[in-house]
Amino acid sequence: DARLQSLYYQTLSDGSDFCDSAIKSNLEFSEKIYDEGKKIDRYEKANRFSPDLILQKKRHALLQMQFWFNSIKLRDMCNFNYSTVVYLYSHYDDSLSMKQKIEGAALLELKEKYGSSMMLIPLPSDIGILSVDAIKSQYNITEMPAVIVNEKYVFQGLTPKEKIEEVLFKS
Repeated sequence: DARLQSLYYQTLSDGSDFCDSAIKSNLEFSEKIYDEGKKIDRYEKANRFSPDLILQKKRHALLQMQFWFNSIKLRDMCNFNYSTVVYLYSHYDDSLSMKQKIEGAALLELKEKYGSSMMLIPLPSDIGILSVDAIKSQYNITEMPAVIVNEKYVFQGLTPKEKIEEVLFKS
């Protein structure tokens, strides 16, 4: 479904109704991914290191990345005014747990404040996804948690919410 949606955006991008229907379907896709993520979180509390959980998290992360790429494409094609915020976190490093909880809560506050004007994309940084490794390399990310705003601004380590909010809608 995710690949077909992306292909649809690439090939059928003309027509006056395209942008409205495309953003609507991308937001619906985001909701499905979010619901799936909540299920994985519940499962994770009981089975943190099971191979099945890691496989589910990988699949979920790939769907999140597809949502991110779709969001970038639609923003550019349709001149939408929303921000993408990629949140990279460590699945395995328990020493980062508190920092990541604080960062995650701050990002959720921003998401609640800005709603559909902010696309939040959480990605585990250390479960063996080559695409995520490529993103970390491209943005020179070496410290978790990390946040990428609009593919331009990169924050590493625990970052005050205000610093992220400051660049949220900068072009």
